Amino acid sequence: MTCIPKINWSKQSDDSSFFLDFRLEAEDGIKGQVKRYLGFFRLYDGSVNTLFLRQENTQGLKADGFFFKIDTNSVQIFSPTARGIHHGLSALRQLLKSQDNKLSHGEAAQNPDFEHRGIMLDVSRGKMAT
Repeated sequence: MTCIPKINWSKQSDDSSFFLDFRLEAEDGIKGQVKRYLGFFRLYDGSVNTLFLRQENTQGLKADGFFFKIDTNSVQIFSPTARGIHHGLSALRQLLKSQDNKLSHGEAAQNPDFEHRGIMLDVSRGKMAT
C-alpha cells in the first residue's frame, strides 16, 4: 500500500527537476541517526543533485515537523529532531515514487497533527471477545 503524503506547499513554481540520485550533505550525527532511512535513496558522491539534511528549527516547527525546500538540483529537509528528518525523508521517498522522480520546485512546512503517527486497521467482524 502506498500512502502519498499531503504536502501543503507555501510556495510552488511550475518548474520541476528529476532526482535519480543524490549527493548527501549532513552532519555526521544526523547521518548516523537516519542511516537506516537513507538506504532507500541512491547516494552518489558525484551526483549533481544534493540532499541537505539539517537539524534546526525553521518555520516554528513542532518536534516531529519538517520543512522541505526543493530547487533545481537540491532538496533540503530541516527539522528540530532526527525523527522529524526521518518523516521528511519518508515523505520525499513517497513523492519521488509517486511522481516518477520528477519533483516540482517549492517550499512546504509539515507539522504533525498527532504525536504518534501510524495507520489503524480495524479487521473485527461482529462481536468482540471479552
